[in-house]
Amino acid sequence: ELCECINIGFVSDSPLPEELLVKNCSNNPSLKLLFQKLHKHWYYKRNDYYHKCISILYDIFYELSGSRSDYVSSRTYQLIAPAVDFIDDHFTEQHTDYEALAELCGISYTYMAKIFVKHFGASPNRYVMGKKIQYACDLLNTRCYSVHEIAQMAGFANTYYFSRIFKKYTKVSPTEYNKTTPL
Repeated sequence: ELCECINIGFVSDSPLPEELLVKNCSNNPSLKLLFQKLHKHWYYKRNDYYHKCISILYDIFYELSGSRSDYVSSRTYQLIAPAVDFIDDHFTEQHTDYEALAELCGISYTYMAKIFVKHFGASPNRYVMGKKIQYACDLLNTRCYSVHEIAQMAGFANTYYFSRIFKKYTKVSPTEYNKTTPL
């Protein structure tokens, strides 16, 4: 299994803690997107890149702080585990039946959505979209497929909708993402 690690170092006039902060963020696809966005702005150093990077860094800190989600016990998480597993295996399908996922878990959709928001900081729909966009970013990085092909592979009904959702999540269009991502 591939393990991705992001190491951030700081220089400060004030003393910094000596121990490392280690955080598992594998269940937060939006965090990877933020780091990719930060990297692109820093790498290309376009107009006002420094302030954009600082802004993105604050977004990363906010995500890492966990302030968007509450603690969910492992017992409560087990209630939605079948839905999470199903989503992780089938997120590239065009349609996700969230009511059927709730039935799979044996709970109401409202309760399932509440647990999703507490655990992932996102509704089930937003969780699925985040996974689709992350997958699309990975495919765009390969530079092997057209935007139209990636839209289909990521489970979007049409390229226009894909581009609109992609830009909503990443703040750039798929074409711009391709142009700004280093080879």
